[in-house]
Amino acid sequence: MNNIKRLWHIQMLELEEQKKNKILKANNILNDLLSKKVEIEIKQQEFKRLKEKYKLIKKEIDKINNEVMEEKVQISKLDNKLYNCFAYNQREIEAVQRRLHSLKKRVNDFENKELFLMEQQETVKNKLTGLSRLLKKKIGDFQQLREQYYLQQDKTKRELKELQKNKQKLYTEVDPEIMKLYNNMRRRFKNPVARAENGICGGCHMTLTTVTQKKLAAAGEQVKCDNCGRLIFME
Repeated sequence: MNNIKRLWHIQMLELEEQKKNKILKANNILNDLLSKKVEIEIKQQEFKRLKEKYKLIKKEIDKINNEVMEEKVQISKLDNKLYNCFAYNQREIEAVQRRLHSLKKRVNDFENKELFLMEQQETVKNKLTGLSRLLKKKIGDFQQLREQYYLQQDKTKRELKELQKNKQKLYTEVDPEIMKLYNNMRRRFKNPVARAENGICGGCHMTLTTVTQKKLAAAGEQVKCDNCGRLIFME
């Protein structure tokens, strides 16, 4: 392999190295991970608020149950007083009946409120169940994407290390003066070395002169494109 072909391989390795570095710095997956993380945090906050709401509703239901039980105890006592004691006069009987009516109405109101709260509780419970499933899926997707990201990064770093190793090996095999020329030409060209095929420069895609093509046919000769000035070689 002559110097120009080695430079071509170095150039290919450098282009591949740029691609690998671009992959390492790419924010596509990171942005996706960040977006998913934000979504999860929002849903977790929503889940937390619903859970607190569920607890408050349950607390309110328990409070109503206690109040209903107390009221029913009072109703039971008044019932006994009303029907088991014959010493009351009409006015006292009417007073007890009014009190009973008031207590029963309160119990009825409490029970209606309890039913309303139980419906709310059931609705919140269903939302919590659905949100829990959604969160589980979102967290699973996030963890899978994060694992994919780390694997891709590790793979790219290994490949990049191998590229750099091969590139350094080629550096030592290229004539220092040719290497210096290549580095100087890189200030002008992104790809200073081009392969010529069918009499056409692979860099500028222009047809080479007959003289240049003959020079290319002579193995080991350093040849530049007549049009763009790139170093060219022929397989």
